[in-house]
Amino acid sequence: MIETTLLRQKILDLAIQGKLVEQRPEEGTSEALYTQIQAEKAALINRKILKKTKSLPTIDKDAFINVFPKSWKVCYIDDIAFVTKLAGFEYTNKIAANLSTNGIPLFKGKNVQNGTLVLNFDNYIPECVSDELPRSQITKRCLLTPYVGTIGNIAIFEGKFKAHLGSNVGKIELLNGNKQYVLEEFVLYYLKSEIGYQELTKFKKSTAQESISIDAIRNVVIPLPPLAEQKRIVEKVEALMTQVEVIEATMVELERTASLTREKLLTLAIQGKLVEQRPDEGSAEALYAQIQAEKAALIKAGKLKKDKPLPEITADELPFDIPPTWKWVRLGECTNYAQSKEKV
Repeated sequence: MIETTLLRQKILDLAIQGKLVEQRPEEGTSEALYTQIQAEKAALINRKILKKTKSLPTIDKDAFINVFPKSWKVCYIDDIAFVTKLAGFEYTNKIAANLSTNGIPLFKGKNVQNGTLVLNFDNYIPECVSDELPRSQITKRCLLTPYVGTIGNIAIFEGKFKAHLGSNVGKIELLNGNKQYVLEEFVLYYLKSEIGYQELTKFKKSTAQESISIDAIRNVVIPLPPLAEQKRIVEKVEALMTQVEVIEATMVELERTASLTREKLLTLAIQGKLVEQRPDEGSAEALYAQIQAEKAALIKAGKLKKDKPLPEITADELPFDIPPTWKWVRLGECTNYAQSKEKV
């Protein structure tokens, strides 16, 4: 339904602009939150759990000054998440030769729909092979998104089972560590918003299949509200989306009722129950006689071919009762469509 689709989009757009909930100074600052995340990232790099990525250009904050609240920090996804994919040589050397019908499932592009994961897998690999490629393993809560195909299809993997990236699917694993800094739902809603989608596709390549690079995902500029505000935004969006679902269900029911009403009106109309019968308007019998006289005149004038007589209408053929002033006739008795055997 186009109306509710636009409504959903409007909710997301307002949410990531900080217009759905208020900003509260007592909830801390985004700058402090960003500093904590950078400390977490540095610790992971020092422990060689995370590889240092190349520095990105300084963000032009003036470009977003009227887009996000001033109290929010504007940063790159690379600043708050580990973004990666299955490398081509890894697929060739490790995955392709070990595909099976059981084991660790491989996520392909078709497994990631618009906000939903489809857990029907075509291929699996042995767990030992997956363990050899820890960078492209999926073991934690994260976001998955195809980077070839339909760009913008994003869903949250809950981390309830071990899986692995297949080809053309990237993961965005937030740097939450043992402490939560950013909600996956907030990032999801941002990337599905108009501004977020524009950021995600700003380096999209126009080929037979649209695509972006993993670096393009790392380069997405994203606003960072305080964690408490993120939670309130997510709660508000989910509550409003639930209301939209109620509206959709109501619209479906109204349409169904309207359809039934239309059918009922037509049924009442052809049964003579919508308007009253008035004796002063004449009878169907007289009208039928006039039609037969007109038909006879046309036959006599050679303008109409005489048909063979049609059988009398029996009581068993009548589908319902009609007013006494009406008359049952066969269609061929009042038209020149001689092939018809329908009743009127």
